[in-house]
Amino acid sequence: MLKLILIFLLMTSMKNKKFIFLFFIFYTFSEELIDGIVAKVENNIILNSDVLQTLQIQAAQLGVNLSRNPLYIEENYPQALDFIINQNIIFELAKKDTLIEVSGDEISSTVDLEIEMMVDRAGSKIELENILDMSIQEYKMDIWDEIEKKILIEKYQQNYMSKIDITRPEVVSFYNTYSDSLPLIPSTSTFSIIEIPIKPNSTTEKNTYLFLKSIKDSILQNDNFEYFAKKYSEDPGSKQNGGDLGYILRGNLVREFEEVAFSLEEGQISDPVKTIFGYHLIKNKKRQGQKVHIKHILIQIKPTSVEVNETEKYVKNIYNETANNSYLFDSLAVEYQKKYNNLSGIYYKKNDDLIDKDIVELLNEFKNYPISINPIKSYKDTYYLIYIKNRTKEQRPSLENSWNLIENMAKNNKITLSFDMWINSEKEHIYIQKFK
Repeated sequence: MLKLILIFLLMTSMKNKKFIFLFFIFYTFSEELIDGIVAKVENNIILNSDVLQTLQIQAAQLGVNLSRNPLYIEENYPQALDFIINQNIIFELAKKDTLIEVSGDEISSTVDLEIEMMVDRAGSKIELENILDMSIQEYKMDIWDEIEKKILIEKYQQNYMSKIDITRPEVVSFYNTYSDSLPLIPSTSTFSIIEIPIKPNSTTEKNTYLFLKSIKDSILQNDNFEYFAKKYSEDPGSKQNGGDLGYILRGNLVREFEEVAFSLEEGQISDPVKTIFGYHLIKNKKRQGQKVHIKHILIQIKPTSVEVNETEKYVKNIYNETANNSYLFDSLAVEYQKKYNNLSGIYYKKNDDLIDKDIVELLNEFKNYPISINPIKSYKDTYYLIYIKNRTKEQRPSLENSWNLIENMAKNNKITLSFDMWINSEKEHIYIQKFK
Protein backbone atom coordinates (compact mmCIF):
# COMPACT_ATOMS: atom_id res chain seq x y z
CA MET A 1 0.00 0.00 0.00
CA LEU A 2 1.39 3.38 -1.02
CA LYS A 3 1.70 5.95 1.67
CA LEU A 4 1.82 9.73 1.42
CA ILE A 5 4.86 11.06 3.24
CA LEU A 6 5.76 14.60 4.26
CA ILE A 7 9.49 15.17 4.49
CA PHE A 8 11.21 18.26 5.76
CA LEU A 9 14.69 18.97 4.44
CA LEU A 10 16.46 21.67 6.38
CA MET A 11 18.91 23.84 4.54
CA THR A 12 20.92 26.72 5.90
CA SER A 13 21.26 30.03 4.13
CA MET A 14 24.80 31.13 5.02
CA LYS A 15 24.28 34.66 3.77
CA ASN A 16 21.06 35.48 5.59
CA LYS A 17 21.54 33.08 8.51
CA LYS A 18 17.95 31.94 8.22
CA PHE A 19 16.47 28.47 8.36
CA ILE A 20 14.73 27.36 5.19
CA PHE A 21 12.37 24.43 5.35
CA LEU A 22 11.77 22.68 2.06
CA PHE A 23 9.14 20.01 1.92
CA PHE A 24 8.31 17.38 -0.61
CA ILE A 25 5.13 15.36 -0.91
CA PHE A 26 5.59 12.15 -2.78
CA TYR A 27 4.69 8.49 -2.83
CA THR A 28 7.32 6.25 -1.36
CA PHE A 29 7.95 2.53 -1.38
CA SER A 30 5.56 -0.07 0.00
CA GLU A 31 5.84 -0.85 3.67
CA GLU A 32 7.13 -4.34 2.87
CA LEU A 33 10.26 -2.75 1.33
CA ILE A 34 10.97 0.00 3.84
CA ASP A 35 10.75 -1.80 7.21
CA GLY A 36 13.99 -2.34 9.08
CA ILE A 37 16.51 -0.56 11.30
CA VAL A 38 19.72 0.26 9.43
CA ALA A 39 21.58 2.28 12.09
CA LYS A 40 21.41 3.62 15.62
CA VAL A 41 22.96 6.78 17.13
CA GLU A 42 22.64 6.66 20.93
CA ASN A 43 18.87 6.14 21.31
CA ASN A 44 18.02 7.48 17.84
CA ILE A 45 16.84 4.79 15.44
CA ILE A 46 17.41 5.23 11.70
CA LEU A 47 15.09 3.25 9.44
CA ASN A 48 15.64 2.12 5.88
CA SER A 49 12.68 4.32 4.96
CA ASP A 50 14.51 7.41 6.33
CA VAL A 51 17.40 6.78 3.94
CA LEU A 52 15.14 6.08 0.95
CA GLN A 53 13.17 9.26 1.56
CA THR A 54 16.38 11.31 1.77
CA LEU A 55 17.53 9.81 -1.53
CA GLN A 56 14.21 10.60 -3.20
CA ILE A 57 14.49 14.24 -2.10
CA GLN A 58 18.09 14.37 -3.32
CA ALA A 59 17.09 12.89 -6.67
CA ALA A 60 14.26 15.40 -7.06
CA GLN A 61 16.62 18.31 -6.35
CA LEU A 62 19.17 17.06 -8.88
CA GLY A 63 16.53 16.27 -11.50
CA VAL A 64 17.35 12.55 -11.45
CA ASN A 65 14.61 10.30 -12.85
CA LEU A 66 14.74 7.23 -10.60
CA SER A 67 12.85 5.06 -13.09
CA ARG A 68 15.58 5.77 -15.67
CA ASN A 69 18.42 5.50 -13.15
CA PRO A 70 17.63 2.30 -11.20
CA LEU A 71 21.13 2.14 -9.66
CA TYR A 72 20.95 5.65 -8.18
CA ILE A 73 19.50 4.45 -4.86
CA GLU A 74 22.04 1.67 -4.45
CA GLU A 75 25.04 3.81 -5.44
CA ASN A 76 24.16 6.74 -3.17
CA TYR A 77 22.70 4.81 -0.23
CA PRO A 78 25.91 4.82 1.90
CA GLN A 79 26.35 8.60 1.61
CA ALA A 80 22.69 9.22 2.48
CA LEU A 81 22.94 6.96 5.52
CA ASP A 82 26.10 8.76 6.69
CA PHE A 83 24.31 12.10 6.28
CA ILE A 84 21.45 10.98 8.55
CA ILE A 85 23.90 9.54 11.08
CA ASN A 86 25.74 12.88 11.16
CA GLN A 87 22.45 14.71 11.67
CA ASN A 88 21.71 12.56 14.69
CA ILE A 89 25.22 13.14 16.07
CA ILE A 90 24.59 16.88 15.83
CA PHE A 91 21.24 16.37 17.57
CA GLU A 92 22.93 14.61 20.50
CA LEU A 93 25.48 17.44 20.79
CA ALA A 94 22.79 20.11 20.49
CA LYS A 95 20.79 18.61 23.35
CA LYS A 96 23.77 19.17 25.65
CA ASP A 97 24.21 22.82 24.61
CA THR A 98 22.34 24.88 27.21
CA LEU A 99 22.67 28.05 25.11
CA ILE A 100 20.48 26.70 22.31
CA GLU A 101 16.74 26.60 22.85
CA VAL A 102 13.74 25.93 20.62
CA SER A 103 10.52 27.61 21.69
CA GLY A 104 7.06 26.20 21.28
CA ASP A 105 6.15 29.20 19.13
CA GLU A 106 8.97 28.38 16.70
CA ILE A 107 7.79 24.81 16.34
CA SER A 108 4.14 25.79 16.08
CA SER A 109 4.72 28.44 13.40
CA THR A 110 6.83 26.02 11.33
CA VAL A 111 4.25 23.24 11.59
CA ASP A 112 1.39 25.65 10.77
CA LEU A 113 3.21 26.96 7.70
CA GLU A 114 3.87 23.49 6.32
CA ILE A 115 0.29 22.35 6.96
CA GLU A 116 -1.01 25.46 5.24
CA MET A 117 1.03 24.54 2.16
CA MET A 118 -0.17 20.94 2.34
CA VAL A 119 -3.80 22.06 2.53
CA ASP A 120 -3.27 24.26 -0.52
CA ARG A 121 -1.87 21.29 -2.42
CA ALA A 122 -4.55 18.85 -1.28
CA GLY A 123 -7.35 21.31 -2.07
CA SER A 124 -8.98 21.51 1.34
CA LYS A 125 -8.48 20.55 4.98
CA ILE A 126 -10.94 17.66 4.59
CA GLU A 127 -9.02 16.31 1.57
CA LEU A 128 -5.74 16.56 3.49
CA GLU A 129 -7.17 14.71 6.49
CA ASN A 130 -8.40 11.96 4.15
CA ILE A 131 -4.89 11.67 2.68
CA LEU A 132 -3.20 11.61 6.10
CA ASP A 133 -5.87 9.32 7.54
CA MET A 134 -5.90 11.46 10.68
CA SER A 135 -7.06 14.90 11.78
CA ILE A 136 -4.81 17.90 11.22
CA GLN A 137 -4.49 18.31 14.98
CA GLU A 138 -3.38 14.70 15.32
CA TYR A 139 -0.85 15.22 12.53
CA LYS A 140 0.54 18.30 14.29
CA MET A 141 1.12 16.24 17.41
CA ASP A 142 2.62 13.44 15.33
CA ILE A 143 5.34 15.62 13.73
CA TRP A 144 5.93 18.03 16.63
CA ASP A 145 8.97 16.24 18.10
CA GLU A 146 10.55 15.71 14.68
CA ILE A 147 10.25 19.40 13.80
CA GLU A 148 11.71 20.38 17.17
CA LYS A 149 14.63 18.06 16.50
CA LYS A 150 15.32 19.51 13.07
CA ILE A 151 15.16 23.13 14.27
CA LEU A 152 17.56 22.27 17.10
CA ILE A 153 20.00 20.66 14.65
CA GLU A 154 19.92 23.70 12.37
CA LYS A 155 20.48 26.13 15.21
CA TYR A 156 23.47 24.13 16.45
CA GLN A 157 24.96 23.91 12.96
CA GLN A 158 24.46 27.61 12.39
CA ASN A 159 26.07 28.47 15.71
CA TYR A 160 29.11 26.37 14.81
CA MET A 161 29.43 27.77 11.29
CA SER A 162 29.01 31.39 12.36
CA LYS A 163 32.30 31.14 14.26
CA ILE A 164 34.30 30.32 11.13
CA ASP A 165 35.90 33.24 9.28
CA ILE A 166 38.04 33.37 6.16
CA THR A 167 41.19 35.47 5.70
CA ARG A 168 42.37 37.09 2.49
CA PRO A 169 45.42 34.77 2.20
CA GLU A 170 43.07 31.78 2.56
CA VAL A 171 40.89 33.07 -0.29
CA VAL A 172 43.93 33.57 -2.51
CA SER A 173 45.20 30.08 -1.65
CA PHE A 174 41.79 28.57 -2.46
CA TYR A 175 41.72 30.37 -5.80
CA ASN A 176 45.24 29.26 -6.73
CA THR A 177 44.31 25.66 -5.91
CA TYR A 178 40.94 25.50 -7.67
CA SER A 179 41.08 28.25 -10.33
CA ASP A 180 41.05 25.78 -13.23
CA SER A 181 37.96 24.01 -11.95
CA LEU A 182 35.86 27.04 -10.95
CA PRO A 183 32.65 27.37 -12.99
CA LEU A 184 32.58 30.05 -15.66
CA ILE A 185 30.67 33.25 -14.97
CA PRO A 186 27.75 33.14 -17.43
CA SER A 187 26.97 35.93 -19.87
CA THR A 188 24.75 38.62 -18.40
CA SER A 189 22.34 41.05 -20.00
CA THR A 190 20.84 44.35 -18.92
CA PHE A 191 17.70 45.06 -20.90
CA SER A 192 13.98 45.83 -20.77
CA ILE A 193 11.08 44.08 -22.47
CA ILE A 194 7.59 45.17 -23.42
CA GLU A 195 5.47 42.15 -24.30
CA ILE A 196 2.08 42.90 -25.86
CA PRO A 197 -0.38 40.00 -26.26
CA ILE A 198 -2.42 39.69 -29.45
CA LYS A 199 -5.88 39.52 -27.91
CA PRO A 200 -8.66 37.72 -29.79
CA ASN A 201 -11.94 39.62 -29.67
CA SER A 202 -15.14 38.31 -28.11
CA THR A 203 -16.42 36.92 -31.42
CA THR A 204 -13.28 34.84 -31.94
CA GLU A 205 -13.50 33.49 -28.39
CA LYS A 206 -17.20 32.68 -28.77
CA ASN A 207 -16.58 30.81 -32.03
CA THR A 208 -13.84 28.75 -30.33
CA TYR A 209 -16.21 27.85 -27.50
CA LEU A 210 -19.02 26.85 -29.88
CA PHE A 211 -16.65 24.75 -32.01
CA LEU A 212 -15.51 22.78 -28.96
CA LYS A 213 -19.13 22.44 -27.82
CA SER A 214 -19.98 20.87 -31.20
CA ILE A 215 -17.07 18.45 -30.75
CA LYS A 216 -18.53 17.42 -27.39
CA ASP A 217 -21.93 16.77 -29.00
CA SER A 218 -20.25 14.58 -31.64
CA ILE A 219 -18.35 12.65 -28.95
CA LEU A 220 -21.55 11.97 -27.00
CA GLN A 221 -23.17 10.63 -30.16
CA ASN A 222 -20.23 8.48 -31.26
CA ASP A 223 -18.65 7.65 -27.88
CA ASN A 224 -15.14 8.13 -29.27
CA PHE A 225 -13.25 10.79 -27.29
CA GLU A 226 -9.85 9.51 -28.46
CA TYR A 227 -10.73 9.88 -32.16
CA PHE A 228 -11.75 13.54 -31.80
CA ALA A 229 -8.76 14.31 -29.57
CA LYS A 230 -6.35 12.97 -32.22
CA LYS A 231 -8.19 14.88 -34.95
CA TYR A 232 -8.74 18.28 -33.31
CA SER A 233 -6.72 18.70 -30.09
CA GLU A 234 -3.98 21.34 -30.19
CA ASP A 235 -2.07 19.95 -27.22
CA PRO A 236 0.99 18.32 -28.85
CA GLY A 237 1.87 16.49 -25.65
CA SER A 238 -1.34 14.42 -25.50
CA LYS A 239 -2.87 14.65 -28.98
CA GLN A 240 -1.39 11.40 -30.32
CA ASN A 241 -2.45 9.57 -27.13
CA GLY A 242 -6.07 10.48 -27.62
CA GLY A 243 -5.80 13.39 -25.19
CA ASP A 244 -4.65 11.12 -22.33
CA LEU A 245 -2.90 13.00 -19.47
CA GLY A 246 -2.77 9.97 -17.18
CA TYR A 247 -3.40 10.27 -13.44
CA ILE A 248 -3.04 13.74 -11.95
CA LEU A 249 -2.86 15.04 -8.38
CA ARG A 250 -4.09 18.41 -7.19
CA GLY A 251 -1.57 21.19 -7.61
CA ASN A 252 -0.03 19.88 -10.83
CA LEU A 253 -2.20 21.71 -13.37
CA VAL A 254 -3.80 25.15 -13.68
CA ARG A 255 -6.56 25.88 -11.16
CA GLU A 256 -9.48 26.25 -13.63
CA PHE A 257 -8.66 22.90 -15.21
CA GLU A 258 -8.25 21.07 -11.90
CA GLU A 259 -11.46 22.39 -10.36
CA VAL A 260 -13.49 20.88 -13.18
CA ALA A 261 -11.40 17.70 -13.52
CA PHE A 262 -11.87 16.78 -9.86
CA SER A 263 -15.58 17.61 -9.88
CA LEU A 264 -16.49 15.24 -12.74
CA GLU A 265 -17.95 11.80 -12.22
CA GLU A 266 -16.21 8.82 -13.83
CA GLY A 267 -16.88 8.85 -17.58
CA GLN A 268 -18.32 12.37 -17.52
CA ILE A 269 -17.21 15.00 -20.08
CA SER A 270 -17.22 18.69 -19.18
CA ASP A 271 -18.46 21.65 -21.16
CA PRO A 272 -15.64 23.79 -22.64
CA VAL A 273 -13.39 25.10 -19.83
CA LYS A 274 -11.28 28.22 -20.36
CA THR A 275 -7.67 28.40 -19.13
CA ILE A 276 -4.65 30.45 -20.19
CA PHE A 277 -4.05 27.80 -22.88
CA GLY A 278 -7.47 28.03 -24.53
CA TYR A 279 -10.67 26.00 -24.18
CA HIS A 280 -10.66 22.35 -23.01
CA LEU A 281 -13.05 19.44 -23.03
CA ILE A 282 -12.17 17.35 -19.98
CA LYS A 283 -13.09 13.70 -19.45
CA ASN A 284 -12.73 11.95 -16.11
CA LYS A 285 -11.80 8.44 -17.16
CA LYS A 286 -11.30 7.03 -13.68
CA ARG A 287 -10.91 8.14 -10.08
CA GLN A 288 -8.44 6.39 -7.77
CA GLY A 289 -8.25 7.75 -4.24
CA GLN A 290 -7.01 11.33 -4.38
CA LYS A 291 -6.07 11.28 -8.06
CA VAL A 292 -8.01 11.17 -11.32
CA HIS A 293 -7.22 9.78 -14.77
CA ILE A 294 -7.91 12.61 -17.21
CA LYS A 295 -8.26 13.02 -20.97
CA HIS A 296 -8.71 16.38 -22.64
CA ILE A 297 -9.08 18.16 -25.97
CA LEU A 298 -7.53 21.63 -26.26
CA ILE A 299 -8.56 24.24 -28.80
CA GLN A 300 -6.53 27.42 -28.63
CA ILE A 301 -8.17 30.82 -28.95
CA LYS A 302 -6.29 32.04 -32.00
CA PRO A 303 -6.38 35.68 -33.05
CA THR A 304 -7.45 36.49 -36.60
CA SER A 305 -5.24 38.31 -39.11
CA VAL A 306 -7.20 41.48 -38.42
CA GLU A 307 -6.38 41.29 -34.70
CA VAL A 308 -2.73 40.57 -35.48
CA ASN A 309 -2.49 43.61 -37.74
CA GLU A 310 -4.17 45.87 -35.18
CA THR A 311 -1.73 44.76 -32.45
CA GLU A 312 1.24 45.21 -34.79
CA LYS A 313 0.26 48.82 -35.51
CA TYR A 314 -0.14 49.48 -31.79
CA VAL A 315 3.29 47.99 -31.01
CA LYS A 316 4.99 49.95 -33.80
CA ASN A 317 3.61 53.17 -32.35
CA ILE A 318 5.18 52.29 -28.98
CA TYR A 319 8.48 51.49 -30.72
CA ASN A 320 8.53 54.86 -32.51
CA GLU A 321 7.83 56.71 -29.27
CA THR A 322 10.44 54.89 -27.19
CA ALA A 323 13.27 54.07 -29.63
CA ASN A 324 15.43 56.90 -28.29
CA ASN A 325 13.94 57.19 -24.82
CA SER A 326 15.03 54.39 -22.45
CA TYR A 327 13.29 56.02 -19.47
CA LEU A 328 9.92 55.98 -21.23
CA PHE A 329 10.58 52.41 -22.39
CA ASP A 330 11.34 51.28 -18.81
CA SER A 331 8.22 52.91 -17.40
CA LEU A 332 6.05 51.16 -20.02
CA ALA A 333 7.84 47.85 -19.38
CA VAL A 334 6.91 48.06 -15.69
CA GLU A 335 3.35 49.13 -16.54
CA TYR A 336 2.77 46.20 -18.91
CA GLN A 337 4.30 43.74 -16.46
CA LYS A 338 1.68 44.78 -13.91
CA LYS A 339 -1.07 44.68 -16.52
CA TYR A 340 -0.29 41.33 -18.17
CA ASN A 341 2.04 39.57 -15.69
CA ASN A 342 4.24 38.38 -18.57
CA LEU A 343 7.88 38.88 -19.59
CA SER A 344 7.50 42.66 -19.60
CA GLY A 345 9.88 44.30 -17.14
CA ILE A 346 13.40 45.58 -16.43
CA TYR A 347 16.25 43.04 -16.21
CA TYR A 348 19.58 44.08 -14.66
CA LYS A 349 22.68 41.92 -15.21
CA LYS A 350 20.50 38.86 -15.66
CA ASN A 351 22.36 35.58 -16.28
CA ASP A 352 21.59 34.39 -19.79
CA ASP A 353 20.85 30.88 -18.53
CA LEU A 354 17.98 32.38 -16.49
CA ILE A 355 16.45 34.18 -19.47
CA ASP A 356 13.88 32.73 -21.89
CA LYS A 357 15.85 31.00 -24.68
CA ASP A 358 13.99 32.87 -27.42
CA ILE A 359 14.92 36.17 -25.81
CA VAL A 360 18.59 35.14 -25.55
CA GLU A 361 18.62 34.30 -29.26
CA LEU A 362 17.36 37.80 -30.02
CA LEU A 363 19.91 39.38 -27.71
CA ASN A 364 22.72 37.46 -29.39
CA GLU A 365 21.92 39.03 -32.77
CA PHE A 366 23.13 42.46 -31.64
CA LYS A 367 26.65 43.54 -30.71
CA ASN A 368 26.36 47.31 -30.24
CA TYR A 369 24.48 48.82 -27.28
CA PRO A 370 22.28 50.53 -26.32
CA ILE A 371 19.80 49.58 -29.02
CA SER A 372 16.04 49.27 -29.37
CA ILE A 373 14.97 46.21 -31.38
CA ASN A 374 12.17 46.42 -33.94
CA PRO A 375 8.91 44.69 -32.87
CA ILE A 376 9.11 40.90 -33.17
CA LYS A 377 6.16 38.48 -33.16
CA SER A 378 6.70 35.57 -30.77
CA TYR A 379 5.47 31.97 -30.91
CA LYS A 380 3.09 32.82 -28.04
CA ASP A 381 0.93 35.19 -30.12
CA THR A 382 2.56 38.20 -28.54
CA TYR A 383 4.85 40.98 -29.76
CA TYR A 384 8.21 41.74 -28.16
CA LEU A 385 9.82 45.14 -27.90
CA ILE A 386 13.32 44.90 -26.42
CA TYR A 387 15.67 47.68 -25.36
CA ILE A 388 19.19 46.25 -24.86
CA LYS A 389 21.38 48.40 -22.60
CA ASN A 390 24.44 46.20 -22.10
CA ARG A 391 25.74 42.62 -22.30
CA THR A 392 28.80 40.88 -20.86
CA LYS A 393 30.42 37.77 -22.30
CA GLU A 394 30.97 34.51 -20.47
CA GLN A 395 34.22 34.73 -18.55
CA ARG A 396 36.43 32.81 -16.14
CA PRO A 397 36.22 34.09 -12.53
CA SER A 398 39.29 35.85 -11.15
CA LEU A 399 40.21 37.59 -7.92
CA GLU A 400 39.70 40.89 -9.73
CA ASN A 401 36.26 40.35 -11.27
CA SER A 402 34.71 37.88 -8.78
CA TRP A 403 36.21 38.43 -5.34
CA ASN A 404 32.93 38.10 -3.43
CA LEU A 405 32.01 34.90 -5.28
CA ILE A 406 35.41 33.29 -4.69
CA GLU A 407 35.45 34.44 -1.07
CA ASN A 408 32.08 32.76 -0.44
CA MET A 409 33.23 29.57 -2.18
CA ALA A 410 36.45 29.53 -0.13
CA LYS A 411 34.53 30.06 3.10
CA ASN A 412 32.02 27.33 2.30
CA ASN A 413 34.88 24.97 1.48
CA LYS A 414 36.56 25.78 4.79
CA ILE A 415 33.29 25.26 6.67
CA THR A 416 32.72 21.89 5.00
CA LEU A 417 36.22 20.61 5.77
CA SER A 418 36.12 21.93 9.35
CA PHE A 419 32.64 20.54 9.92
CA ASP A 420 33.58 17.07 8.64
CA MET A 421 36.68 16.96 10.86
CA TRP A 422 34.65 18.04 13.87
CA ILE A 423 31.91 15.46 13.27
CA ASN A 424 34.47 12.67 12.82
CA SER A 425 36.19 13.62 16.08
CA GLU A 426 32.86 13.62 17.95
CA LYS A 427 32.02 10.14 16.66
CA GLU A 428 34.58 8.72 19.08
CA HIS A 429 32.44 9.80 22.02
CA ILE A 430 28.99 8.79 20.71
CA TYR A 431 27.50 5.32 20.36
CA ILE A 432 26.96 4.54 16.67
CA GLN A 433 26.03 1.19 15.17
CA LYS A 434 25.23 0.29 11.57
CA PHE A 435 23.14 -2.75 10.75
CA LYS A 436 23.48 -2.50 6.97
